Amino acid sequence: MAPTMSIPHLLVAVSAHGFGHFAQVAPVVNALRRRNPALRVTLRTALPRALLATRLTHDFELVSSAADFGLRMHTAFDVHVAASLRDYLEILSQWDERVANEARLLRELRPDLVLANIPFFTLAGAALAHIPAVALGSLNWAAILHYYFRAIPAAGELLEKILFAYNQSELFIRPTPSMPMLDIPRQRVVGPIATLGARRSDEIRTRLGVNATTKIALVTPGGIETAREPSGWPRHADIVWIVPTPWGLRRADIAQRADFDWPFQDLVASSDVVVTKPGYGSIAESVCNGVPLILASRGDWPEEPYLVAWLKQLNIVQFIDKTQFMTGAMVPEVLASVRPAHAIEATGIEEAADLLMPFLI
Repeated sequence: MAPTMSIPHLLVAVSAHGFGHFAQVAPVVNALRRRNPALRVTLRTALPRALLATRLTHDFELVSSAADFGLRMHTAFDVHVAASLRDYLEILSQWDERVANEARLLRELRPDLVLANIPFFTLAGAALAHIPAVALGSLNWAAILHYYFRAIPAAGELLEKILFAYNQSELFIRPTPSMPMLDIPRQRVVGPIATLGARRSDEIRTRLGVNATTKIALVTPGGIETAREPSGWPRHADIVWIVPTPWGLRRADIAQRADFDWPFQDLVASSDVVVTKPGYGSIAESVCNGVPLILASRGDWPEEPYLVAWLKQLNIVQFIDKTQFMTGAMVPEVLASVRPAHAIEATGIEEAADLLMPFLI
């Protein structure tokens, strides 16, 4: 009798700080499932199942909990540094217990590989449980927290422990563009990672009753929504806006994202321009779908310079400030100055899958 072949089990742990971490890892998981349709996938994240299902092409199991919180935020643009520090110092006081609990959970789930984007407790727990783990991300929380906490002596031990957790992984995969990670020696840089969408611009124009010359501008602050006052959003005869549903804006020239029961990447691919803040998911999906960007600087986000440098190199970005983003005060000249974009291939998906497959055989 032939031996029974075991089904490999991949556990994907995702930070729920916005949607970008999952948008980054989901195409790689889909590529792994294409290579091995029998692959068992378990997601460990606090993100809602409905959102996860929009990105994954196959079935998955869900452990609905979070190993980390990322950062506390005032708005999509503004980090609540004091609240973040308070909660991280509490985490430091519970470090050993949390790592032990994480290891216990992983032993119960029994994955063959842990893929983390980018919760450090999951990596520390995997090391304690002797389960192979790989990190994937354009940033890591050690680098981000160092930027905000570097002048706070009490945070020094915390930063050391987080960095040590990342360095316990077998490998850290960095998609293009990403922050440099000089203190993580086992790393590999791959190309951009993004999900491609279907271009459905004609459907949008038909639904909104506008002609073929009207520009479609998708406005998105990323996965952390920011409330705003709906009055004063400008009218331009040759522009229609698609804005976040929680903003409550509705007008003949404004549609809400919920008006389109489509994957978000289809809205990106169907737009003439994406108006957003610096964040890997929105930027990579725009670039890889061939859509130019108008970018509102966050001003105080350590990943931003590396994302912006990549966009400037590609020559497909115009800049506004945060106030312009929140009020819609984007003069037509800014939109008119946006150059057409040529899609950049998302080569990082298969490159990352190549690096991960040896762990799943």
